Amino acid sequence: MIWNHGITTKNETRVFMLVVTILSAIILPPISLHAALPKIRLEELLLFSVFGLNMLFLIINKFRFTAEQKSEISRQKKQFKIIGIIFALFVVSYVISNIYGVYIRGAGYYGLRDVMELVTYFKYFLVLTLTISIDVGPEEFDFLKKALLAGVVFLLVFSWG
Repeated sequence: MIWNHGITTKNETRVFMLVVTILSAIILPPISLHAALPKIRLEELLLFSVFGLNMLFLIINKFRFTAEQKSEISRQKKQFKIIGIIFALFVVSYVISNIYGVYIRGAGYYGLRDVMELVTYFKYFLVLTLTISIDVGPEEFDFLKKALLAGVVFLLVFSWG
């Protein structure tokens, strides 16, 4: 899968990525680079940059996996296939919606907002595949529990005006 090689080979790195992604989505506001551009979220930047680095490492290694990575991929094949089908259905519904709205109804044009909708779908795909790739043991579950509890406590403390 996407997360079983490159810089996210270790399970601890994947758990850390998931926690940082979740806490960033909970706590941090989006960043505005320019008024005309959509706002960028830190978790999107993190997910897409790590995904890009993993793809770069995969290309550099000429798409070769170790025996451990191959067994991990084979264990996750069914779940990855289901997520891939769901993601493909989202993209098909997106394409049909835009074809209907732009070309059939003539209601506007295809723009940056529509592209950002695809980016959001792909972000969900990356988060789901990252979650599936994590081997959750007692230590990982404890870390996730404490990190998410700390994020919720942070929100509660700083939301009291």
